[in-house]
Amino acid sequence: MLVFIDDSGDPGFNFDKGYTIFFIISCIIFSDDLEVERVAVSIKELKRALKFPDNLEFKFNKSSKKT
Repeated sequence: MLVFIDDSGDPGFNFDKGYTIFFIISCIIFSDDLEVERVAVSIKELKRALKFPDNLEFKFNKSSKKT
């Protein structure tokens, strides 16, 4: 089993300094290692279709509307 956890936003409360009002934690759990590989390949294919480098990390706040 593989578990991936990620967060988004800022856990601080300095809203007047531009901090986000939301802090989100997400988790995905894979019980099948083969499914993890399928997802990884799908993400790599998407990056290549968008002409992004393989090592790019998607960042929502830095992405265009198209992406």
